[in-house]
Amino acid sequence: MTSLILHAGFPKCGSTSIFNAMVAQLPALRARGVRVFNRDLDLPEDPAQLQPPLWPLQQAMESPEAGVAFQARLRGQITAAGPDETLILSSENLADLRAPARLFAGLDRACDVTVVAYIRPQIDWIPSAWKQWDLKDGLTLEASVQRHLRVNQPNYLRIMRAWRAALPGARIRLRPFLPRRMMRGQPAYDFFALFDWPAGAAAVFTEASNPSVDFALMHFMMRHHDVFFDSRHDARFAHRLTRALPPAYQRPNARMLSADQARRIRDHFLNENFALASGFLDDEDPEHFVMAEFGQIPEGLAYGEMSEAQILRRAHRILSEVFDLPGQDRPLALALRARLMDDAIA
Repeated sequence: MTSLILHAGFPKCGSTSIFNAMVAQLPALRARGVRVFNRDLDLPEDPAQLQPPLWPLQQAMESPEAGVAFQARLRGQITAAGPDETLILSSENLADLRAPARLFAGLDRACDVTVVAYIRPQIDWIPSAWKQWDLKDGLTLEASVQRHLRVNQPNYLRIMRAWRAALPGARIRLRPFLPRRMMRGQPAYDFFALFDWPAGAAAVFTEASNPSVDFALMHFMMRHHDVFFDSRHDARFAHRLTRALPPAYQRPNARMLSADQARRIRDHFLNENFALASGFLDDEDPEHFVMAEFGQIPEGLAYGEMSEAQILRRAHRILSEVFDLPGQDRPLALALRARLMDDAIA
């Protein structure tokens, strides 16, 4: 029977690295009878034609007509595949609550289905989401924590239950996005190891991280988000700043969450994480796993406990040291944007 692997890639849990590894290893995968869907739901031989089907999936979830066409196309490809072939559909928006029932219900009766997802501790996920998205809207880290707790995001448990309800005959492979728990510490290696697929060069499987900078510079960008970003998805300035900084400032250089913020996040998701560990993760002691891996409260002074003046003094010192740009706050922000954007254009 044809096998179908659905990689429901929760955001910020290694999805891009996993897909890029499949692109790089496509010839080796195809030699093993493994084929990967692109954005047109084709199964290309050329790696250059392989892109995740993000927008077709989004349209299929939002439009009934597009949903019917998507399902027909997917079922047609499954029917046409050989009985020993494995087809992979990988996309971040497969972790959308609408996807399982609307697009895939009943597929476990037509083929052998495996659903794979990685989950990251919420104590790590929320500060990372703030860095990538919320600070570009001018939200403080505390406002971002409050917002994510209010909407219960990331909503791992509800989405995994939706997959189980839509595909009761499918195997669910839930994996912790934790270096010490993943094969060779990387999500792409870990994903390939689940199915005994050939691994390629280490560079192909190394997790690519989002650009990071010193905590004081993140705060400075948040305070002047209207200068540095056109939208919450605009990463141009952040990438250019990262490349322009010396290595000493290409990392946060401080724990982000205060102990109180970390405790609130842990306690909010505690019961949910127990349910995930006992219902979906292969762990002999779910309670110990949750407290050890998802519930640790870090110690030491954190960004979330520093004063505004203390943080901005550090930001001004770094920018003066690296770019020789005198000035305070907004004049400094405008000068920094002009310097980096002009340099990039030149």
